[in-house]
Amino acid sequence: MARRATPVVQEADDVPRALISVARNFGVGTMFIGSARPRLIGRSVVEKLIRLSPPFEIVVVRPD
Repeated sequence: MARRATPVVQEADDVPRALISVARNFGVGTMFIGSARPRLIGRSVVEKLIRLSPPFEIVVVRPD
């Protein structure tokens, strides 16, 4: 909270679009999102989110 981070719980069929919608409502300037290993079939949520060109910066955090 000291860094103005706010947890949000949202259910949706289209997760990337829901992330963009919620981020807009909160006035997000930068979204930090975790990324798992690359998928063999289809695009990940992170890949889909980036392809939608949201109006904020995306920082992808990968586990070591």
